[in-house]
Amino acid sequence: MAVDCANAYVGNNIVQIDTENSDVTPIIVDDRTLVPVRFIAESLGMDVGYNDSTRTVTLSGNGYKVNMTLDKSEYTINDIPFEMDVPAQVVNDRMLIPLRVIAESIGKKVEWDADNRLIYIGSVQFYDKANAAKYAAALKNGKEEDQEIIETPVPTEEPDLLATADYTEYTDSNNVAWKMYINEDYEKYNIGDKLEWAGTKKPGELANIAVAQGTNGKVMHFEDSTKGNRNAIYNLPYKMNGTVRIELDWKVGECTGGQSYGELRFADSSKNTFFALKTQKGAELQYSANGGIANGLLETDWKDVGTGFNKDTVYNVVIEADFDKKVCNATISDGSKKAKIIDLPFENATDFNAMEVLAVRVEKNFTWATDIDNMKVGIKAN
Repeated sequence: MAVDCANAYVGNNIVQIDTENSDVTPIIVDDRTLVPVRFIAESLGMDVGYNDSTRTVTLSGNGYKVNMTLDKSEYTINDIPFEMDVPAQVVNDRMLIPLRVIAESIGKKVEWDADNRLIYIGSVQFYDKANAAKYAAALKNGKEEDQEIIETPVPTEEPDLLATADYTEYTDSNNVAWKMYINEDYEKYNIGDKLEWAGTKKPGELANIAVAQGTNGKVMHFEDSTKGNRNAIYNLPYKMNGTVRIELDWKVGECTGGQSYGELRFADSSKNTFFALKTQKGAELQYSANGGIANGLLETDWKDVGTGFNKDTVYNVVIEADFDKKVCNATISDGSKKAKIIDLPFENATDFNAMEVLAVRVEKNFTWATDIDNMKVGIKAN
């Protein structure tokens, strides 16, 4: 790329950085080069999201998650805080971010050629300065002598899988109508089937993830006694927006150890947790929000669900998450008592797309076995 130039090389091809606005170019502010966030993210194979209420841009992919807030110097990489010299900002109606900060934070190499005002970014340390004048001229003209300019491809929109998905109609006790897309009791599967549940490289996969025989039928069973934190994640086939209803039966299981605990977490397509439940030996069942699954941030602001929710039993959990208002309501019951959680706020989640079973180990002797059954997921009907 070249400072103040609307074109860039991607591989061996010259493309226009922003096909809708030729004024969008890399610029220099306080001796730091700022570049258009969407172009950089997509060129590096990452996804870009923006939260208008918090003015936060999120880049995710390749094992990294980077959060930056407009006009603030603080940013995070995989939830670890850092500080930049020049904050993200809007120029010509496009968000620009510091090139070196984002490139080096995800392991890319950056070279700055001050003589020719050229920027190189890539996976290897390579910059052909001998041909810099040729590159600069080609970028300025929009093509090499024998090459036509290629416009940046317009990203293909993700298909709306819900538009053609089957659902059943359900009206709850409050006379609210729902379209239920998932209704899973695991009876049709074989004992030992893992289905779509899987652990991540970090923190590591739970040792036992499989359909098992429960007291009243088949269940999805999770168990582990190895050292270190372990998890299992299920990614839904859909991204569910609006107001989403989640219902399931959770046999919490009994944790050994005093400080170690188990979690059941609900998250969006960017791994942001909007609701979580925590079970710990001798303690009341607790709830929280605003963590991150897949080795992301653990929740900290835990509150008791109620009194007497400290048994190894099956709890019926009903969650209603409003992703427009960013609040969660939940009901937890064991047949003899019921607790309600009203208007629990969450911050970054934008949809429901994933569940995580997480074992958080503090003591060496920690073991935990837990089951999920009768999972139903739907969206509030219009």
